[in-house]
Amino acid sequence: MLPYGTMEGQAIMIERHIGILEQAASTMASSSEQAREETQTRASVFLRLKETDPVPRELAWQAFYDRYAPLIAGYARSKGATP
Repeated sequence: MLPYGTMEGQAIMIERHIGILEQAASTMASSSEQAREETQTRASVFLRLKETDPVPRELAWQAFYDRYAPLIAGYARSKGATP
């Protein structure tokens, strides 16, 4: 093993750190993408909300509620609202 005081040792250490940073950045990017997808509204939900047939419309409202009620409640709580 090379001592880190040498140029070669420092280069190896830098390469290891770069690898660790790249892995962390990749993990953060995939987490960020997943969070974005979780809060993204599908256009199909809005189309189903406008349905004249009550069954798909009610299912769409339930899907909308399930997705957004916790987000809206969390935001309201963060602004000081109480149940």
